[in-house]
Amino acid sequence: MFFTFDKNPKRAAIQLQYQLNLATTWFHRWKIKINPTKTVGILFGRSNTTHIPPLLLDNHPVTWSNHAKYLGVTIGRKLTFDKHVQDIPKKATRVLGILYPILNRSSPVPKSSKLNILKLYVSPILSYAGPSWAPFIGPSHWKSIESVQNIGIRTITGMPTIVKNSVLLKSANFKSIKNSIHSQSKSMFYKNSFSIHAHIRLLGKSHTPPTTKRRIKPYPLTWVDQQI
Repeated sequence: MFFTFDKNPKRAAIQLQYQLNLATTWFHRWKIKINPTKTVGILFGRSNTTHIPPLLLDNHPVTWSNHAKYLGVTIGRKLTFDKHVQDIPKKATRVLGILYPILNRSSPVPKSSKLNILKLYVSPILSYAGPSWAPFIGPSHWKSIESVQNIGIRTITGMPTIVKNSVLLKSANFKSIKNSIHSQSKSMFYKNSFSIHAHIRLLGKSHTPPTTKRRIKPYPLTWVDQQI
């Protein structure tokens, strides 16, 4: 990942191109092959990319995009996670479909093993990197995410839709995805508080008081403290 920051988007693009040129020279020197078609550029902020010079990586154009994936998390140019939380239920549903032959009620696999398979292969897709995006999504996104795990449990247990999700989760000894992420977040921030590095101890905290009347965005640590 290469990054730079500047109030002027054009200057930022020039600085970024300089980094790409240095990297290309290094790649050639060490005979490392790269795939420029899988590389995208993203400009965070309100400025658009219409008048920004195009980027080149090894003489191949780098497409400007509204979203970029980093360490498995898709981030929008306005630092939102809408696309990420739209994609993960689809990905988890595909995996659930692949596993259907061994998870359905007719499968000879023991029910406890089926639930463990669901917990190992589907639930982690829905909760991956949750502490980073969970504070910033709304109820509709949570409903979409939770439904995949709930459908998986119903497929295994055969419980009808009349059974409440809370009862379903309790009977299968599962946590909701939201509660799982909440537990992960509490553990992560607790460990961070003992770090010798100040920037890690401050992760998820608000550093400056709000100065506008606009709606205050939640901070991850605040979100953890507010959950029941």
